Amino acid sequence: MTHCLVHFGGSSILIAGLVWTLVSVAIQGGQVDHSNGWNSNINWVGTWDEALIQAQQENKPIVAVIHRTWCGACKALKPHFVASPEIEGLSQNFVMINSHDEADFTDDKFSPDGGYIPRILFFDAQGQLMADIVQRTDKYMYFHSQPDTIVQAMKTALSRVQAQETMAVALPSPSTPPPINLKDYVTTEKLGAGTYGSVFKAHRKTGSRDVVAVKCVRKADLSKKEVDCLLMEIKLLKHLKHDYIVEMLDFQILRRRRPFPFHQSPEMSARDPLPSIPSTASPWDSNYIYIITEYCGGGDLSRFIKARKCLPETLCRQFLQQLALSLKFLRSRDIAHMDLKPANILLTSLRNPRLKLADFGLAQYLGPNQVQTRIRGTPLYMAPEMLLDQKYDAKVDIWSVGVILFESIFGKAPYKSDSVDLLLEKIKEERPIEIPTNRTISADCRDLLERCLKRNPLERIGFDEFFDHPFLDFEHLPTPESMEKAIALMGRAVAQDKDGQLEEALNYYKQGLEYFVPWTTHETNPSKKEALRTRTKQYIKRAEQIKEILNPDSVSTSSSSSVPRPGSSQFNTLQRASSLNVAHGDELLRLCEVTPALKTAVEIARSAEGYELEGRYPLALEKYQLAMEMILPLLPAEPKGERKTILKREVTQWMKSAECIKDIIAILRKVLAENGLSLEDKDSLSLSHKHCIVM
Repeated sequence: MTHCLVHFGGSSILIAGLVWTLVSVAIQGGQVDHSNGWNSNINWVGTWDEALIQAQQENKPIVAVIHRTWCGACKALKPHFVASPEIEGLSQNFVMINSHDEADFTDDKFSPDGGYIPRILFFDAQGQLMADIVQRTDKYMYFHSQPDTIVQAMKTALSRVQAQETMAVALPSPSTPPPINLKDYVTTEKLGAGTYGSVFKAHRKTGSRDVVAVKCVRKADLSKKEVDCLLMEIKLLKHLKHDYIVEMLDFQILRRRRPFPFHQSPEMSARDPLPSIPSTASPWDSNYIYIITEYCGGGDLSRFIKARKCLPETLCRQFLQQLALSLKFLRSRDIAHMDLKPANILLTSLRNPRLKLADFGLAQYLGPNQVQTRIRGTPLYMAPEMLLDQKYDAKVDIWSVGVILFESIFGKAPYKSDSVDLLLEKIKEERPIEIPTNRTISADCRDLLERCLKRNPLERIGFDEFFDHPFLDFEHLPTPESMEKAIALMGRAVAQDKDGQLEEALNYYKQGLEYFVPWTTHETNPSKKEALRTRTKQYIKRAEQIKEILNPDSVSTSSSSSVPRPGSSQFNTLQRASSLNVAHGDELLRLCEVTPALKTAVEIARSAEGYELEGRYPLALEKYQLAMEMILPLLPAEPKGERKTILKREVTQWMKSAECIKDIIAILRKVLAENGLSLEDKDSLSLSHKHCIVM
């Protein structure tokens, strides 16, 4: 497999266009082995959701072994783990799960003190991390190198669970979740709380066992006003089907289904009348109402921002594009959300997240010329005219969007205050919001912020201008239409390239890349995503080569001038150097057992290979460089023999791979920068805090 420079200069490869390679996995009959080589005698489960369901059903704690196939420390631990009869015996009292290279253990709870590997975590039957069951107290607290510490940790977890069971019999917990009793669903864990109730994770009892979110609302807690808001949320979600709006899947009432409750406001009746129900019918039927929606595993945007302090501008643009598309959809139906804030924006996952606008409890129909005076929303994100009890229109949502963008970029909202009184004082001062200068942002981003955060709604940007603003760049959003444009532009680029019209070809390549690059983060199908990344890198490489030909003096000698031409001996050497020689690496590790310092360096180089394999090039380059700093001083004193022969061969390959990665990073950073993009925000080259422990 080639992971560095790919030969694509020949027009025959480019002319073919984009061809997707679909990968399917067929599982034959019989039980699937989820051990991944970590003792098939242990009853491993395949996914975290399955583990959580089984843990709750059997009231067992969970053991999560998080590892990677390329990690040397993981390989060192595995045989000891497999050979331990104590671990195998104790495993019967746990729900056991181990990750694999493709496992999606991206939630923060799986990285309590960092993303190093391997790490072994313990959870209770409700999925809560037992954070204090550790192997060490300094760093890498959840790392284990020998089975005896794992056995001790398993015994500690078991004793704690048994003690909790004893306590539970004598003193029931006051935080016991409400008695959810949905016919078609099993509830697992509490996710949080919304405007009018708690939200739980659940799955279907039969069929595909789809994971969902269930909002549980207690009838006794609702006033008539809150009933109206809940009805509006149900009504809106019933009809709002959009890629960036959370989807309502079902609406159920305890023990039996009913049509929607009979009460509705005149405004709702005129828009979409509810089915009539006899006035003697009980609208709620019992204590709870349930709204079942799609599950978003990445949490909300507020938590996402707090975990990262502030977000890169390119990621803010991506998120804002998605939010703006949902707002455009709402405005086409004269709907104002009225409570836009990061906590009401969900993420589908933490890896390549997509936004889902949620919590429509305060939403209402509000046409272009309609105004309101009733205060609603969250003060920190409310427009000044609403907080000051003035008439307002749907442009209050524009203000909220500006606050969200401001918070995403700078880490806090512009009127952040310790109390509502202090917030009102800041609002009454009538001073314009100042955009901080401690962080560099683009002119388009600054312009949109300033226009969204105009205190006077008459001066604030309107919806049509907002949707057309260059910072949003709707033209290059990843849509089927944009993909068609991208393919057409690249077809023209290839044709001009083949005919020797390099200036025209370069222009078409650059135009096509503006459509292709957003797709590299939008695509969710792994095979398509990888094919798209590879093809995009090929186009970028070719564009840079043409630039070098047209303007050789303007090309940096540290990047493009060192790029080998396709077909050259240097290029072919780099292709061979990019393949990972696993067999030699394993043998080298074995030979380095007696030299700890050298073994550590080789482990680091092997981790670099793993990061290269995953496409995480900046981190791979960092590890390669660190390994070389450790190995090169030791190499001259290495005695002749098999180890030195393999070591020299591997060092040569690692150095070539590092140089190759430098070229890719330099090329992509330069070309993408010209298009207002940044490598650091693309998950194909994303910076990561994960690393492999080497002992």
